[in-house]
Amino acid sequence: MLPVYLQDVNKLKIVLGSTSFGRRQQLEMVGLKFDTLGSKYDENLPFESYSHQPEEYVKEIARRKLLDVSAQLKDLKQHADVVITGDTLIHYQGKMYIKPKDKEDAFAMLKTLCGHTHQCISAVWIGILNSNQELIEAIGDVVATNLTFRPLTDAEIRAYVDTGESLNNSGSYMIDGNGATLIEKLEGCYYAVCGLPLGALASIMIPALKKHKLIPDA
Repeated sequence: MLPVYLQDVNKLKIVLGSTSFGRRQQLEMVGLKFDTLGSKYDENLPFESYSHQPEEYVKEIARRKLLDVSAQLKDLKQHADVVITGDTLIHYQGKMYIKPKDKEDAFAMLKTLCGHTHQCISAVWIGILNSNQELIEAIGDVVATNLTFRPLTDAEIRAYVDTGESLNNSGSYMIDGNGATLIEKLEGCYYAVCGLPLGALASIMIPALKKHKLIPDA
């Protein structure tokens, strides 16, 4: 979070609606204090409804995660001022890729992507809650990043899949791990590929906190 606001922001009760290590690590990196509560939304939104709108698909998934976590907090009678959620998918040649089902699925995804340029599309949402733990405003944004994979042999792909990184990541790779060695070029936001576009988060969060008088103007 922008340093000029960090002290005031950290007086608030912030909940990251995710158990993702990468998203936690990113918020910790910028000095944000927060708790975590994983979403129980099963992400069963059909691709077919958004076949030509990957940005809207990932944004809707992250929004539904926000609604789920906000409802959980209310049911648990846990106080929060702000909830943050995110989601990420890979888009290539009109097809959307999320997390692989197994190692063979991961191999197939990486085989498709290697030697080509694809888009990593990440959404972030924030929700502002009142003293009754009611969601009074929700704001989202989407960031698309272009990535080009190196040409890879089958042996290289299988060796990467065997690291275990593939199975919990959209597109079957983790850029902030061994997956970094797969990438030839990146155009856009590195942090969006890690799972949480920090610049977009600051751009929607700071004005919202000011609007609801949760932080003062700098």
